[in-house]
Amino acid sequence: MRKEEHLDTTKLRADDTLILALGYRYYGIDIFVPIPVFLTKQMVITLPD
Repeated sequence: MRKEEHLDTTKLRADDTLILALGYRYYGIDIFVPIPVFLTKQMVITLPD
């Protein structure tokens, strides 16, 4: 339940064109990769509850 609420806060005014920045370290280098919101939604939905 809380996860869904978190998704709602993440959406904000999310459109298909809105992009979220996913940051991760690659050999000690900070890299930010833009990922469409719908992809992140599918990923979250794919994760087991």
